[in-house]
Amino acid sequence: MTTDSSSTFWQRWFTAPTRYLRSQSLFWLTLNLVIALSSQLVILQKTWGETYSIQDDARQHVFWMQRFINPDLFPNDLITDYFQSVAPVGYHTLYHGFAQLGGDPFIFNKVLPIFLMLLSVGLFFWLCLEILPVPFVAFISTLLLEQFINVEDDIVSGTPRAFVYPLLLALLLAWVRGAWRVGWAIIWLQSWFYPQAVLISSGLVLFKTGYWEGWRWHWSKYRAHYLFGLGGLLVGIVVLLPFAVQTSEFGPVISVETARTLPEFYPGGRAFFFDNNFTDFWLKNSRSGYLARIQRLPATAHAAIAFPFLLALSHGFPLIRKINKQKLAVIGYLLLVSTVLFFLAHLLIFKLHLPSRYIKYSLRIVLAIATGFSVMAILDSLLNQVARLRVAQFIRTIVAGGLVILLSVPILIYPLFLKGYPKSNIVDGEQPWLYEYLQAHPPDIVVASLDEEADVLPSFSQRAVYAAREYGIPYHWGYYQQYRQRVQALITAQYTPDLAMLQTFIRESGVDYWLISNEAFTVEYIQENNHDWLRQFEPEVSTAITNLESGQIPALKQVAEYCTVESQNNFQLIKTDCIIDLPTPYVLFGSIRPLTRNH
Repeated sequence: MTTDSSSTFWQRWFTAPTRYLRSQSLFWLTLNLVIALSSQLVILQKTWGETYSIQDDARQHVFWMQRFINPDLFPNDLITDYFQSVAPVGYHTLYHGFAQLGGDPFIFNKVLPIFLMLLSVGLFFWLCLEILPVPFVAFISTLLLEQFINVEDDIVSGTPRAFVYPLLLALLLAWVRGAWRVGWAIIWLQSWFYPQAVLISSGLVLFKTGYWEGWRWHWSKYRAHYLFGLGGLLVGIVVLLPFAVQTSEFGPVISVETARTLPEFYPGGRAFFFDNNFTDFWLKNSRSGYLARIQRLPATAHAAIAFPFLLALSHGFPLIRKINKQKLAVIGYLLLVSTVLFFLAHLLIFKLHLPSRYIKYSLRIVLAIATGFSVMAILDSLLNQVARLRVAQFIRTIVAGGLVILLSVPILIYPLFLKGYPKSNIVDGEQPWLYEYLQAHPPDIVVASLDEEADVLPSFSQRAVYAAREYGIPYHWGYYQQYRQRVQALITAQYTPDLAMLQTFIRESGVDYWLISNEAFTVEYIQENNHDWLRQFEPEVSTAITNLESGQIPALKQVAEYCTVESQNNFQLIKTDCIIDLPTPYVLFGSIRPLTRNH
């Protein structure tokens, strides 16, 4: 076999992977799409047809959309109004449009990730081809990105962050192709679905106005490049301006001074951010770390470390020499802009939301390209060496095939050995009797509960909860201050031995039902409930524990049997009107004698 040292193994051996297709690019892209579709169908089959099954984050971001179908749901509800108010307008409009066509938002939430994943895969495949026009390498790199996405639940959540990958990849593709009109449109769309991405894109497009050569920056000679860069920046400023000047009824964004006083932001808290461990804070923490959740990526991602060295030693790697360096630069610019924004978000803590959101998605895109290109460049170099062996053709073919299988097949099958892959974070409702009972009552009822079951009640029963762990998001102080006061009052009311205090809470809060588990009045329940849930609220939790340890019986426990309307599976549903209507003598003496329910 004669060998051209400037060509790559892939150009010689994979020019036509199948004679039935007109393009090898179409073949490998189709294979990527099939694999991506398969992973999404695995997730979909877990929830499809299940009435009480929902993705974890949809409990926050989709439950309120039931108002699209029935406007009477959740009237004047703090939690529902808040989560509806923070939904990006494009995300809101997309789901609302589906509901207008007669669709169920929860069904749309289950199907939408399929399209977002396929779109992300297609865009990334063509981006790889722009940088390195070898379809098999694009296939491997895209396969890696699919895996990097599937170890997290970003796209599968169907929430605003699910749109980050397709919109960011679309901008990168527009950047390498110089499609400035498309780039402007994408930045505008980002503001509709995930506004933080606009900051990344606005910085990225500026690098279209020139290029680096050595250590010097050279301005572009082309008008279209300035249209892309300066025009894109202007679009970014215009679309972000409303976010900068508008005020929210649930604002302001929590200040760092206030956050430092709340246990919610420390280890074990609902929004753990501040960490005394320097390394964990800057690298590992899921909200503050540069490498947030990077340890969850497949082990193959470590190969990305070799990419800078391969670029520096490209003379020994023909595949690396085929890379379009000007187009590859967009990956470096992406990493640079995201890094700058990461530190800026730390400097302006919470004003730009969470620092990790600016690097997490960009880093996975960069790692997928660096890993795929590195593995294939090394394999290509080895195969070129095999092609030069002075042995029979069939022996070279066997050795080459063995190397391809040895290095590429493990990438394909590796996820099969990962626990919980693809990640879905599906939450199943375990109390259908409860959801059906509440659905049979007026849409304006409110349920009080400190149990984890309250997290799913708005989604499965279409009825409001007074407070629940899932909705304790503390970034907007106007909302969270009210929410926190609710939880504190709820803890006090549930564990007070004073019936009068319990009745006062019911009158003031307007709760109609109270859900408790059989273990609710034990110290262990308070200390272990959802790990980080109740322990955030002091001194109410300590007071409740002290009361229980001293033998004081909570008033709610004493009236539970008398006022319970339904009881199944370790849960009791109590009607609060019954507590209000208890005989006066029990209130006057501040204690409750054993009651016999009137039938």
